[in-house]
Formats: sequence, structure tokens, C-alpha cells
Amino acid sequence: MCQSHHITGIYCDFIQASKDPETGILRARVRAEQVPRGDSWTRSQFPLSPLPHLWQWCPRGLYRAAGGVGEDEWWLESHQVVSGVPEILLRQLHR
Repeated sequence: MCQSHHITGIYCDFIQASKDPETGILRARVRAEQVPRGDSWTRSQFPLSPLPHLWQWCPRGLYRAAGGVGEDEWWLESHQVVSGVPEILLRQLHR
């Protein structure tokens, strides 16, 4: 994917996740809604989920869980617009 297609910033609003039973790879679809930096987001503002609700675009072409949720890195597999809502599909990388 071309660099110009990458969205920068922090994103939230988890939509769904699935784990491939054969490979164990976890994928998450999230709405690509930018959260202003410095906002006092807390975990209590999000629905319960085993996944992070905030991702930060970082160098090397990856997303990383933001806000102290963890150090897992996620690869951007695709960026799409569904019913007018931007979404990104992330794939969790193994440590």
C-alpha cells in the first residue's frame, strides 16, 4: 500500500475482531476516527474488550496500542470506507 494511503493519528471505536484458528493471527477492524492528542480518554469510556481501543501510528509502518494499553504492534492490512465510515483492518504481529 502506498504511503499516501496511510492515515496518521490515534484511532478508536473497535468494531470487531477475529482470530484465525489455524495461524492464531488476530485481526481487528476499527473505525478510523481521530482522537485529539491530549484528550483525557480513560478505559471506562470504552466498551469492555480484550483489544486496545486506541492505536497510534508509529514509524516502520505499524500501529501500536496507545494509552498504556500494551506494546503489541499491529500491521495495517487495509483501509476502506464502509457506508461512509472510514475503517482500518489491523493484523496483530507476534512478538
